[in-house]
Amino acid sequence: MENQVIVPNSCKTKVEVIVENKPKEEIKLTQTWNPGSPTMKTETENFIAQAVKDGIVQELHLKDLQNGAMTTDRLIGLYITIQQRRSNL
Repeated sequence: MENQVIVPNSCKTKVEVIVENKPKEEIKLTQTWNPGSPTMKTETENFIAQAVKDGIVQELHLKDLQNGAMTTDRLIGLYITIQQRRSNL
């Protein structure tokens, strides 16, 4: 058990749990999206830029793509989200 538990020896005493605060682990990007061609990158940027212009997704997604902070998993999820939101318009 990670925490310390103090068990009372009588029914008049409450159970005590002592929890240590551990620092959160830093999340590092893995599998950042690396398109095979400049055309693929340009078309992807245009696709997301249009979705931003249409009010479907926030601009931060486009900025992350342009800054190289977009992971492949996130890009796939973003594509699905854009397609679903467009079909519901």
